[in-house]
Amino acid sequence: MDAVVALDLMTPAGGAEWAKLQDYVLGLVAAKQADPGADLLSTLIGIRADDGDRLGELELAIMVIALLLAGYATTSHAISIGTVLLLTSGQYDALCCEPGLVAPAVDEVLRRQTGRNAEIMPRFAHVDVRLGDVEVRAGEPVLASLEAANHDPARFSEPHRFDITRRPNPRLSFGYGPHHCLGAALARIELQVVFAGLTAQFPGLRLTASPDQLPWRTVFADSGPQHVPVAW
Repeated sequence: MDAVVALDLMTPAGGAEWAKLQDYVLGLVAAKQADPGADLLSTLIGIRADDGDRLGELELAIMVIALLLAGYATTSHAISIGTVLLLTSGQYDALCCEPGLVAPAVDEVLRRQTGRNAEIMPRFAHVDVRLGDVEVRAGEPVLASLEAANHDPARFSEPHRFDITRRPNPRLSFGYGPHHCLGAALARIELQVVFAGLTAQFPGLRLTASPDQLPWRTVFADSGPQHVPVAW
C-alpha cells in the first residue's frame, strides 16, 4: 500500500506496484470466497445485485482497493496537514488547554485540507442550469471545486483564516447529497481521537522544519506532506 501511495500510477513502476496490490487483493477475495467470515469483504462477496448477479472478483478487488486508498491516504494526510495547521497557526496550545474544541478543530482541518489537487471527478448536469454567467447544458460535465466552496466568503467569515473555534462550519470536504463520502463519520472520529491524544500526550510539540520546506506527495485526488518533523 505504501508503495502504491508513494508512486505515480501512470509510470511503469507505479503500474507494477498497482498490479501487485491488485493480485494481493484478488488472493484475499478468493480466500474469503472459500472461507467467509464476519468481515466487510465476506459481506461484499455475499451481496447480490437486484438482477441476482454477484459482484465479480475484479469488481470486488477494485472496490476493496478504493476503500483502502480512500481510508488510508486521505486520513494520514489529514493528520499531517492538521498537525502543521495547528502548530503554525498558534492554535495547538489552545487545543491542549481546551480538549473540548477537538470536534470543531477537526472540521476546520477538513475545510482547509481540501483542494490542493486539481478536481478530477466530474459531475454531470441532469438539466440545463445557469451558474453565474455560465450556461451548463444537460449532460455536460462540471468539475466542482471543493476548495472554492470551502473558502466561499458568503458562507465563511474570513475564509482564509484557520480557526478551530469556527461554528458553524458548513464545509463540503466530504461532498454532499448522493456524493457524500461513505467514510465521513469514521474519518471524523479517527481524526478526533488522534488530535485529542496528540495534544494530551505532547503539549510541547513543535515543528523542526519550515512548513514551506516540507516535501509533498500526491495520490489521485489527495495530497499531503511525506513527513512532518517535530520535537517536544
